[in-house]
Amino acid sequence: MRIAVIGGGVGGLTAATRLAIRGHDVQLFEAREQLGGLASGFQRDGVWFDGGPYILLDRPGLEWACEQIGFDVATLALKPVEELYEVPPISIYLDLERTADALGSAGRAYRDFVSQMDRIRMKLAPLLRMSHPTIFDLARRGSLSVAPFLLRSLGSVMRKSGLPQDVVKAITIWTHVAGQQIDSAPSVMAFIPALIHRVGAFVPADGMRAVPQSLADHARSKGVTIHCGKPIYRIAIRNGRVVAVNAVSCDAVVSNYNAIGTYDNLVESPPRVRRRLRALPLQSPGLCAYLTASGGEGPYLRFREKEELQLRVRLGNTVRMIMPFDRHASEDQQSAALQRMLDDPWWREDLRDVHVVHSRTVREWGREMNLYRDSMNPVMTRRLMLRGRIAHRSPWIKGLYLAGASTHPGQWVSFCAISGVLAADLLLSDHAAGSI
Repeated sequence: MRIAVIGGGVGGLTAATRLAIRGHDVQLFEAREQLGGLASGFQRDGVWFDGGPYILLDRPGLEWACEQIGFDVATLALKPVEELYEVPPISIYLDLERTADALGSAGRAYRDFVSQMDRIRMKLAPLLRMSHPTIFDLARRGSLSVAPFLLRSLGSVMRKSGLPQDVVKAITIWTHVAGQQIDSAPSVMAFIPALIHRVGAFVPADGMRAVPQSLADHARSKGVTIHCGKPIYRIAIRNGRVVAVNAVSCDAVVSNYNAIGTYDNLVESPPRVRRRLRALPLQSPGLCAYLTASGGEGPYLRFREKEELQLRVRLGNTVRMIMPFDRHASEDQQSAALQRMLDDPWWREDLRDVHVVHSRTVREWGREMNLYRDSMNPVMTRRLMLRGRIAHRSPWIKGLYLAGASTHPGQWVSFCAISGVLAADLLLSDHAAGSI
């Protein structure tokens, strides 16, 4: 089969490799000159920076995806992040006991909460490696008892946790990074402490950019033909079936472009589908500044939440300052907020020789990364989780499959890698059944 993969992000790379090692003719088209999408990096003044908003990954999830494509995760030299993050006055470490001890009188309640969330997480974990899990999949795995938990919001879970407000704030800070409130966020966001302490939080020794770089080399070694600087403007459909991308004939397509953007920009979707997808809230990539600096002991991530949420990411001699921001704001408003973030002294307190080398507003993210409506993906709200993420297999177009964060209930790099494998496996299953 001739298969076109649109987009060289992590999901596109794993899908392409999975298909190539099964003997198919796979061509991957990336609009930019560089692969990796939002997980890619860039170089300024001889220094490499992680470019995108991805800052952590879980090793087991990435290992599972990489096993499916014959890639050895050990080549990435994943390092556990021992001093993980700080939301003053709370510090979260990789080690549960160290974190609980630092919480003082709240430590016991925190340990109990982590244990409770981990028990539920373990019952749901197999579903992360399924394309479109349903209530019947829960029942088959003896996990139907956790269904009521899935119906709750993050806010509901946290109000019953018995934890002090400052600890709740530290746990739920990731929801605010995505620009939503805890009562609209899904209950599974409460798993984050369990993921941190039971599974671990990792960063490759050479930064997150090492993941797509290594996956791209591996894809080429398995026979994937990669075309950079080749944007796809149209998926051609004939009689309800994929026949080409741009003018390149193919039998099937895996799109690692934004799933909503695929249906809205690349194909003729049913009007009701287009209206429903366009109504979904989209996550902004926010504002970002890239700096070099010396000094700076302490956690990998530091949050500061006053009028505006800000995040400092420190890796070696590089610093990223990230601030969630409305993608609908004007470019002048975005630029002013970016400057306001840089002028705020809080993040400079323990740094020396600070130099700003690059920055991106929301709109600049959109232009540089070819983002759909200057967004990353749909916001992972409770409502979207209950309805299910966008399906890996198109229900309207034969031969069209989707990968990436829009199709998986998680936004770490490891989840993107899993999504590519799941999309590829559906395609392979359909081909074996003769339906494409």
